Amino acid sequence: MSYQEILDNLGGYEKSGVFGDLGGGLEKMHTALDKLGNPQDKYPIIHVVGSKGKGSTVRLIEQGLIEAGLKVGSYYSPHIYRVNERIRFNGEEISDHDLDRLVHEVPTDSLTYFEFLTVCAFKFFADKGADYAVIEAGLGGRLDATNTAKEPAVVVLTHIEKEHTDILGDTIEEIEREKLGVLRGGAKLFRDGSNEELASQVLEYLGYTMPKSPLPLPGRFEVRDGCVFDMAHTQSSAMLLRKRLEREFPGSKFFFVMSFLKGKNPRVIIEELVHEHDELILVTMDDPRAMSSEDLSEFGTVGVIPTSWPDGYVPVMCGSARLLKEV
Repeated sequence: MSYQEILDNLGGYEKSGVFGDLGGGLEKMHTALDKLGNPQDKYPIIHVVGSKGKGSTVRLIEQGLIEAGLKVGSYYSPHIYRVNERIRFNGEEISDHDLDRLVHEVPTDSLTYFEFLTVCAFKFFADKGADYAVIEAGLGGRLDATNTAKEPAVVVLTHIEKEHTDILGDTIEEIEREKLGVLRGGAKLFRDGSNEELASQVLEYLGYTMPKSPLPLPGRFEVRDGCVFDMAHTQSSAMLLRKRLEREFPGSKFFFVMSFLKGKNPRVIIEELVHEHDELILVTMDDPRAMSSEDLSEFGTVGVIPTSWPDGYVPVMCGSARLLKEV
């Protein structure tokens, strides 16, 4: 089978929106990694956890280390356009050839989609002789598939919001405890700052400097054919997106196309983004986790993604990373 067929056969929360039994902790991950000689312990790990800003923080640290001449692996989730985005080495996405090789070398061991890709990333970085691996946690921290090294060198805690309260806890304090479950041994913790501030502090601690021209991330204020694509899907990320839209396009009206996964709060996101003279259309997605058109209709007009944008507006697509893949 091709690597895509193998990945398509793997289940998990990312595909179904349903959590499996978490009672086993990280046992499956450790079993798979043991069979591969525990590649996650072959290099120092910079583990980035939090609710928002993890990917941007990883990218800044990754680029700073690369500019210092180091061999750097980096791991992101989710991907926007293709799975190769998740696993990078020295700033380059993993090739189809290397991904196919990894997928056939790594035992599935009943792993979920995210767990399996995490094992693939750890092995790839070891195979490439990484000096550092900068790892973005998925959901939470303590029981996240990325939390399998003996101890990280550095832990970075980005902005915390109430999210996945059924798994992580009902309060900010409980969620923070779950995310900081990755902190152990002699790991140095960095917290309380913007993405740029945290990345700068980490790089300074390691003896390096911030990159001069940060590289963009897919789906993070990505402008293509005049349309802004942004995976903002929480109240704070919506607020930041609105501020940047007004800064980049002063005096403009915006045409928003949004969709949401079940469990999100569309009302607060729409209130942050859509102002009096803007337009909004809500669309459904071909995804089992997506909100239905009936659910979306509570928050605005439901339609389809336009084939062309109306004159006089800057088009913006947001609300879910998965929506960005459908254009």
